[in-house]
Amino acid sequence: MNSPKSPCPFGEQCYRKNPEHFVRYDHCKRKTLDDRNVLSKKISTDKKTKSPLITNYFQRTKPANINPSTNDKVVDDHQVNPYPSTSSSNQESLDQDSLKNLHEKLFLTACPDEIFLFWKFCQKISRQHPEDAFIEALGLKLVGPFDLLNNKLNESHVDGNILIHWRYLYDTPEFQTFAIIDPNHHHNQLRFESITCEYHLGYFRDDPSDREPLVVSNDSKKSCIINGEGDNIFTTFYSLLTDKRFKSLTKNHHKKNLRQKLETFASKNQINLIDTNRLLKQRQQQIQAPTLHQFGLIVPITNDNVGYRPLPINDTNLKLLFKRIIQLDNDEQRRKCVSMKELQNIITLIQYANDEKDFGMGLEFGLDLFESGHQFFHRSSEHLLRQAYEFLDRKNFSQILHQHLDNDNRHRRQWPNLSAI
Repeated sequence: MNSPKSPCPFGEQCYRKNPEHFVRYDHCKRKTLDDRNVLSKKISTDKKTKSPLITNYFQRTKPANINPSTNDKVVDDHQVNPYPSTSSSNQESLDQDSLKNLHEKLFLTACPDEIFLFWKFCQKISRQHPEDAFIEALGLKLVGPFDLLNNKLNESHVDGNILIHWRYLYDTPEFQTFAIIDPNHHHNQLRFESITCEYHLGYFRDDPSDREPLVVSNDSKKSCIINGEGDNIFTTFYSLLTDKRFKSLTKNHHKKNLRQKLETFASKNQINLIDTNRLLKQRQQQIQAPTLHQFGLIVPITNDNVGYRPLPINDTNLKLLFKRIIQLDNDEQRRKCVSMKELQNIITLIQYANDEKDFGMGLEFGLDLFESGHQFFHRSSEHLLRQAYEFLDRKNFSQILHQHLDNDNRHRRQWPNLSAI
């Protein structure tokens, strides 16, 4: 039987002593994606990394010498996934289920159903290299979850390092990159301020179990701001094909032809390409706080308005507070400055908020500390976010965050531009 009691956010680990609390709330163990995933060994990474891009997983792990006679699986950057060409619909369904399960094991997030259909479209454009279907038109290469469909990832990659595969400096745990501007494409003459920009597209989930995430973008060379791009991957790429940012400097009709092919494919598969931002607009109305990345956060709010309380400081003053701390010469000065005492007072208020189940306050401030991009705030950010993700039943985000900050602490040697905050 299901318990008539409301579930306690702390579950079996509830620290409360009041008998009335245990009468009103159920304390059964909650199940999360994390219960099925155990991360083990860590793979060392290139200590010379200085880019805000944390890692390209395959460049860091691909062996220098390959012996075909060994049983080890070798990652081939141009290997094509055999799944889409299978003739049996039952086999296709089994393959999708297997890939979904592998996605959850590797990335600790639910796999969007739409990537399988989108991959089929990409194969129609480029059978040998479907990940490059949009290279000529947009300069974008498919990565991340599409590496599963491209047969670049398998069970052997279930380790901590895969969690920072194509993860950039300001990518929060909610952000999962699936497309990047390919810097190696020589014909990539696009109207960006710099050809070395770090514009990338990704899925944004408020909860790791969300199977219908929204599509967002960020350019970590410019700022921590996350921009909404579309309700799904089809509407996003359809819009980008007419986006002035991607207007080619050379005269060709490739984008127009690709857009027409996408329209035809969408029509055959009953995909709506017209209303591209309906879900984005709905989410905008639901957010409790914009956060420094400006895409906002959403947490459950009870009928008695419990779940979130605002920070005692607005975003403008918070940015100034961060900058006053960051611009000091060293960490010792930062720890002793007056601005740091203001920050500690906010953290104290967050602990009170957690006691009263307003978990959104800690989530907001933890994300703001993360988006400062400075290593001095990493410890406080991880502490607050791990608490918030635990209370909100989003525990898998904690593991992604830990790998991100751990790698950043060990390998990045330059601070972000203060104007990026």
